[in-house]
Amino acid sequence: MKLTRKLIDLNIKWKLTLWSSCLMILLFFSYNLFQYFFIQNWLIAQEKQTIQTRMDEVLAYLKDTNHAQNGLDIQRANDFLDKINQESQMIRLLNQKGEEVFSTSDDFPEDEIKPKLVNRSELDEVKINEDRILVLRAPFNEGTVEIGRSLEKSDELMKYFFFVMIAGGIGATGLSLLGGRLISHQLLKSVNKIVDTMKRIKKKGLKERVQIGAHKDEITELGMMFNDLMDDLERSFLQQKQFVEDASHELKTPLTIIHGHLSLINRWGKEDPKVLERSIGLSLKEVDRLIQLVAELLELSRADANHQEDLIHFDVIKPNVVIDRVLENVKLINNDFEININREANEHSLIKIPSRYLEQILLIAFDNAVKFAKDKKVIDVRTVNTGNLFTIEIKDYGIGIPKEDLPFVLNRFYRVDKARSRKSGGSGLGLSIAKRLVENYGGNLLLTSSEGKWTQISIQLPLVT
Repeated sequence: MKLTRKLIDLNIKWKLTLWSSCLMILLFFSYNLFQYFFIQNWLIAQEKQTIQTRMDEVLAYLKDTNHAQNGLDIQRANDFLDKINQESQMIRLLNQKGEEVFSTSDDFPEDEIKPKLVNRSELDEVKINEDRILVLRAPFNEGTVEIGRSLEKSDELMKYFFFVMIAGGIGATGLSLLGGRLISHQLLKSVNKIVDTMKRIKKKGLKERVQIGAHKDEITELGMMFNDLMDDLERSFLQQKQFVEDASHELKTPLTIIHGHLSLINRWGKEDPKVLERSIGLSLKEVDRLIQLVAELLELSRADANHQEDLIHFDVIKPNVVIDRVLENVKLINNDFEININREANEHSLIKIPSRYLEQILLIAFDNAVKFAKDKKVIDVRTVNTGNLFTIEIKDYGIGIPKEDLPFVLNRFYRVDKARSRKSGGSGLGLSIAKRLVENYGGNLLLTSSEGKWTQISIQLPLVT
């Protein structure tokens, strides 16, 4: 149990080392065992074939001699068999009574092999003093020819092979451990870089990144993905920090004003109706600003939650119907403005977005156009199909946006002229909300401007085909 727990608690480097080593050792020993038994069986087969060949030679000679001389010349047969006999082998002829007629052997324990008459060929394997011996018997003239062959040399060869296999296995185990260690070190090099980077991030902050090499593999992709995630995380922290700072600043101003008026009422407003009325009126305006600001913050928070069911609800609508409804309301409220519309888009175009969100996006765009229109109170509206996008362009001819501020206008709370924007009631959240809503439904919100001349908001949403 303790060993199992220790193995589980090992780091990945040692786990890879052990697993790769075990696999290599298993493969090595499996191959060697297969090779060992294959060679052993092959050697036995060769010995059996050799003894059978020797038996065929002996029987052929005995038959030829017996037929040629009408009887077996024992002395000549014995001389012949002495010549063809090999080391660690015995050739013996038995008569019909099982008695030995003649025998020849060389370094073979023939006394240990009991004579035996047979009616057909018979191959036996016997063991004498830990040595294996093959004995082949075949009938001849109512007698039997016996050939014994020792397997000592074959067994000795297999012993040497076994020792070599064990020695090779021990060497392979060591090499497998070393190779597994090198492989695990090489494989985990990039992972260690990520771990080291995480440690540096913990100490130094979010700016640290994994160094990516020239060679690309799965672990390199992991490092790249980690860097991308860290970029997103750093960006998110910076946005959160900016959001908190801006929200604190925006909330602080109306709260300070309200506190000032309440202090004024507490000092003199109780006896002075004019001071009381003015302070209450101004305080109510600041409360309205607070309510609007909180509502916009909640709306922006909802817009950021991409997976909320109430937000990602794909209604297929006709945008022209919504545009007409919004234009009617804008003209009613701002009757001193000239609003021109140029309809180049297909009147039957369809897009996927809830109508209330499209209305909100358009109202934000028109609200900005009205606020910063300056003296020329003209707003041009154009709809056009560009590729697979339905585009709504809203252009005013007001104060415009400086070139250096243009990249940041869509950020939360960003205002080109904070004092002037606060006077006009802006919180810097409207365009951020519109941008987030458009992006949630697969579109883009683009802002172009020429300072002191015009500003155009382009709302692009995918067409339903």
